[in-house]
Amino acid sequence: MTGDTVLPAAPPDRVRAARGVIMVTGATAGIGLATALSLAGAGYHVIGTSRRPESAGGPLLDAVRHGDVTLVRLDLADPASVDAAAAEVRALLATARVPGLAALVNNAGAAVVGPVETVGMDLLRWQFEVNVFSQISLTRQLLPALREARGRVVNIGSVAAWISMPFLSPLAASKGAFRLFNDALRLEVKPSGVQVILVEPGRVNSSAPGKVLDEVDGAVERMPEDLQIRYAAAFRTMIGNFVSRARSGISEQSVADVVVKAATGSGRGSRRPVGTTTRRLQMATRFLPNPVLDRVRYRLFGLSDFAKSEVHS
Repeated sequence: MTGDTVLPAAPPDRVRAARGVIMVTGATAGIGLATALSLAGAGYHVIGTSRRPESAGGPLLDAVRHGDVTLVRLDLADPASVDAAAAEVRALLATARVPGLAALVNNAGAAVVGPVETVGMDLLRWQFEVNVFSQISLTRQLLPALREARGRVVNIGSVAAWISMPFLSPLAASKGAFRLFNDALRLEVKPSGVQVILVEPGRVNSSAPGKVLDEVDGAVERMPEDLQIRYAAAFRTMIGNFVSRARSGISEQSVADVVVKAATGSGRGSRRPVGTTTRRLQMATRFLPNPVLDRVRYRLFGLSDFAKSEVHS
């Protein structure tokens, strides 16, 4: 292969001997790492992506050295990087003479947080570039390879696609848009033998919520002073409670187990919620009137006083 594979690609005969080739974005941490290792352990060759593949270590680096994983650089904020990663996948399949891509797992993503009134438009555009546009671009470019293998597209969604919380609107809006893209794609490619499956985790005990917590100070500093007075305390409370609740959630491996089944043709259903939180909140959005649902959301994240404060009247 030529391109941006940072570590040596697996020998073609090693790739050819695998049960199939599956691409997993965001494969060096979290759910993506657990998924990549599980798939490699099950006999698949994994093309894993990362913005910094040279940072891979531990079991993932061992799998690379063993020829079970090929790591490719992918920055979803950069359309040129998306094009290069797709070209790398096509090159690996051609070099190994593998008939198509067995699955694409769109796992990588990011979260922008803050009040609607203060989040910069550049950050909103970045959020959609990473969570929506680049994932659509990568999927489109790999559809011929997926069609050749009658493969599967597994999209990692979020309960945020069903119910938006205060100060999480950029994330929720991007996940909602991606969910609708997923549904349309599923209908369009089913006749050509490609399956599209949406995996929707709820609360997950992973490093991702901690990254959101790291963004809080910067988001507050970017607020004008009058809007800091209006939002900062509630914003910090909300994100603190959001992270705390996530730490009591399901494990990354629990989500990865569902993803692996979806990617390898096991299990049933084109939409697969993971954990009780997702199911409960989906039901709540269907049956609770908005005034009740709003009170639940305020109370859930410690914002009851914010909702009643005179400064917001």
